[in-house]
Amino acid sequence: MNIIVVGGSLAGLFAGIALKRLGHNVHILERNSEPFLQDQGAGIVAGTETRDYMGTFDKCRRDFVVESVFRHYLDIQGNEIHREDWSQYMTSWDLVYYILRSNFDGIENEYCKVPDQAGGKTIYDYDANVTNMKVENGEVTLFYEQENRKKSIKGDVLIAADGASSSIRALLYPDLERKYAGYIAWRGTILESELSEPVASALVERFTFFHAPGTQILSYIIPAFIGIFDDEIDSPETVKCLEIRKFDTYKNFDFNFDQLLAPKAKVLTHLQIDRIGTFT
Repeated sequence: MNIIVVGGSLAGLFAGIALKRLGHNVHILERNSEPFLQDQGAGIVAGTETRDYMGTFDKCRRDFVVESVFRHYLDIQGNEIHREDWSQYMTSWDLVYYILRSNFDGIENEYCKVPDQAGGKTIYDYDANVTNMKVENGEVTLFYEQENRKKSIKGDVLIAADGASSSIRALLYPDLERKYAGYIAWRGTILESELSEPVASALVERFTFFHAPGTQILSYIIPAFIGIFDDEIDSPETVKCLEIRKFDTYKNFDFNFDQLLAPKAKVLTHLQIDRIGTFT
């Protein structure tokens, strides 16, 4: 079959690779104007399904997760107040994205060698903005604009994997609106080698939580990603980072989270978190 996937981030690539391996032809349309996506999120959980998927479909065959061996909770003074034996596997968004691009369309990158490309034919089109769609006679036609030109493509199946601002969702459910969820997220990432000894001993190989009214802080170790380095290097699989996230519904304590991370952090983003309205 000829499969159209709208959205070239992780969800679209996961679907595209599995279908490619089954012998289907897959055409991904990504609206981003650059050929590669960058830093869509640093640390992400690698759950059982993700690890099983990579074991089945990833032909790069490299480690992509870091394990935290237990969870613990700290009070405002940094004292441990609770601990649970609970393994948590984390990875980095960039690492997974580039592994998937190598598998999907043979993109060479710093993370892994290009694997065997057996399977159906694949195309990854960027700067492709979907404008409309039509289903007729068991076939879907997708209309999009690319480089100021109007184009269309036909396929047997359409997969919408274009995220929270989905153009396909907007076409199917035009009255659905995104709503602000009421909290702010902060993220900072730092190389493990640049941590002080007290910080490393408290946070490395641990999934750490701090809770207070209106605030949650958590930290965990993730594989290093290329964007955190000052210079272009070959990223060895042993290099890791500490990521810290803070979620605020309002300010509770008199400390500056930016200042806490700024001296060493290479990546710091300030995001407004929102969500998709539910529908049936």
